Order: sequence, then structure tokens, then C-alpha cells
Amino acid sequence: MSRSRKLELYRTAIILAIPLLLCVAPAMSPAQDDAAEVAPHDKPKPKKKDAGPRALALLEIASSGRGTVIPIAILVDGKFYDASAYKASPVPMALEPGTIYEGMRAGEPLGLLTISNALHSDAINTKTRWLAKGVWLAEGATVVKTTRKAETTPVGLESKDEPPRLSKTPANPAAANSPTAPEPPRPQPVPQTSPTPAASGPGNASAKSGETDAKQSATGENAFRLRRGKPTQPIPEEKDEPRGVLQTMLAVSDEGEREPASFRYPWDKTEQAMREKQIAKLAQEALHAYMQGHAGAGAAAAKPAVKSPRVKKQATKPEETPFEKIALVALDVWRGNQPVLVYSAEAVMPQAQSANQRPDESTAARYFVTIVARSDIYGNLKQLYAGITDKQHFDVTPRMEFLDAVDADGDGRGELVFRENTGSATGFVIYKPGGDSLWKMYDSLNLQ
Repeated sequence: MSRSRKLELYRTAIILAIPLLLCVAPAMSPAQDDAAEVAPHDKPKPKKKDAGPRALALLEIASSGRGTVIPIAILVDGKFYDASAYKASPVPMALEPGTIYEGMRAGEPLGLLTISNALHSDAINTKTRWLAKGVWLAEGATVVKTTRKAETTPVGLESKDEPPRLSKTPANPAAANSPTAPEPPRPQPVPQTSPTPAASGPGNASAKSGETDAKQSATGENAFRLRRGKPTQPIPEEKDEPRGVLQTMLAVSDEGEREPASFRYPWDKTEQAMREKQIAKLAQEALHAYMQGHAGAGAAAAKPAVKSPRVKKQATKPEETPFEKIALVALDVWRGNQPVLVYSAEAVMPQAQSANQRPDESTAARYFVTIVARSDIYGNLKQLYAGITDKQHFDVTPRMEFLDAVDADGDGRGELVFRENTGSATGFVIYKPGGDSLWKMYDSLNLQ
């Protein structure tokens, strides 16, 4: 067969096959689309249901065993609310009697506190409007069991040779058994008067809380609540003796009772010394930039710019400012052996004095430094946050006091909790560490 004849047969076969392919393609395409839709990686993941509210608080434990609960925030449906105001009718949901908080430090449990009563204050100089008192039971401590001794004769059962009958126990049994004992006066009816508004105070708040709990329990309206329980032991009496050393820790109340996760980062002395040197360098650079930024504006306004001949200046390294009250914490918030470092310190810079005057501490400028950084895969530190301020600028940049790392949203990872001070008010801030910065999750002084 010649070459031209073969090409002609191939062309004829292709022309006849094209209509057949056009008829088969529509029938095959739906099956292919269905296969792509049901691919495992394309299946939508089921949304995890919210296990309930999750409250965050600050605990202060006295040596006597009494505990104070300072509400911070409460997470409901993925959003944080002010725990001191959420459902405050009349007591905030986070401070209802019977609510159990688990105290933690770096994610490790330290004990349980059961709220007994809530307190409210309208004083102008108060730091928090609401707080609660409760009973603290340390981790591993044994519960004190109280037993009652049975009486030989039932209380109120008379021992006379008469048919038995129940009666109230008199205050003086000898006088009651005496044949000449006067007959107790009958109770007089109390005239009904119009109710008067009760004064605001701890006792009234507790009474209203008890009435509300009873009504809500009967109607089932309070089914949406935090972890509940009964006190394991009576609350210790508050005496006039000194309170002793306080333990301060963060605490979580969650009905889901998730497993606690430790955020401690185990490092040796060599690594710790290296990290301290690295983050101290970041703190020095941030402090000098802050001081130059605030001092440069005043100097520029006071002295006009004067043209001068170009002179080659040698770069001078700024002198290191001595730090005091240094604190460094390493936390494995991602639980991936990649620590996040939180560094805090203070620096005192005396004001310029004349030759015949001595430096005065009262006129010195005190700076507060807070640095948050993380280590990268090369062992270097990447700065995530730098907060530098002084008392004259608290309203612009609040002073940040680091409290601890805690799983605030229940995702198994740690968030950083700070107490902020603006000079006129104090509040709490929750940050989630990211790869390049800190993401603000909650700010009690700037609610949105």
C-alpha cells in the first residue's frame, strides 16, 4: 500500500471517530465531576460544637486558704466578653456561687477554688467592681472530712412517761423541765410594711444571688453555666492576723474540663544565658529609640535647624542603660519546642542636675520595658512586641505587666495575659503569639 493511501485511511478514521467522541464525552463528564466532588480533601469538615462558656480569672490565694477571684474575660461562642459584666443579673455569670476555677501556672494545674459569694463595690478608687471569695484546695491536698456524733436521744424527743411527741429544743433544758417554768410568750404577728430598697453591699449581693439561683434552677433558665460544684470544706474565717504570702495565678473555669497542657520550656543554663543576652540587646535598642523619639521632638522645637558644613561623623555606639527588676520567662505556647520569650525590666535615668546638686530619685525618669520575641529555625530572636513607656505617657502607652500564659480559648495553645495600667485605670489584655507579631484577642479597657 502506498504512503498516500495510508494517510488517506488515517484521515478517514479520524473524521469518523470525532462524532463518536462528541457523543460519549457528555456521558462521561458527570461521573468525573462527581468523583472530584467527593474527594477526601474536598469534603467540608464538620464544625465543632461549642462546649460551653470558658471563663478566665486571676486568683489571689492567702496563706490561710482563703481565695479571691478577680474576673478577666469569658469566652462565649468564640467571642470574649467582660467577665465582670456578662449576665450580671444580679451577679456576673463568672462569679456565681458554686463556680469552680482551676488555678494554673504555665498551663500546669495547681488546685481548685470554689466560689462561695460575690462582692460588689461602687467606690471610685476601686480597681475592680466585682470580685468573689472562695475556698482553695491545692493540688494533691486531702479534703478535711467532718463527722457528726449521733446523739443517744433524738433532739426534741421528750423523756417523760407519755406518748412521744416532737418539739423544739428549749434554750434552757433545766428550766423547761421545771414544773414552775413560765409558759413561753406566743409570737406576735409582725405588721406588714412596704419593702425598702436594700443598700448595696456584699451581703445583699449574696442574698439576691441565692434567690436568683433558686428561681433559675426551678425554671431551667440557668442550664448554660460554667463548671459547678459544692465547696469541699468551709471557708476559713478572716482574722486580724497578717494575710501572709500571696500566691497569684491565672485560673480557668470550663464545663468541658479539657486536659491541661504545660507551656513550660525546658532549657539549660547555656541556652538561657545566650537568650538573656540576645533579648537584652533588643530591649536596649527599643529603649534608646523610645528616648530619642521623645527627646528629639522637644529639641527640634527649641532649636531651629542651622546649616553646617558637611563633616564626616563617626558612628558612636550608645551606652547601655542599666536595667533593674529583670524578669525573663520562656514559654512553649505552640507546644512545638519553639519558645516565646517575655522580657520585662525597668530603667532609671536621672535628670540633668547642676554642679552643686545631687541626683534626686524623685526627679528621675523611670522607664518600663516589655519585650516579646520568639526564636527562629536559625537560633536568632525575632521581636514580636516592644512596649516602652514611662509614667508621663501611661495614657498613650500603658504599662504592661506580664501575668502568665494560659489556654484562654481552649484550642490547646497558649495565650499571653498582661495587666495594663493607664495611670487612671487598670485592665487586662490577652494576646495570641503569631509568627511576626502579637494578635490582640481581648482588651478590657478598649472593648469593641
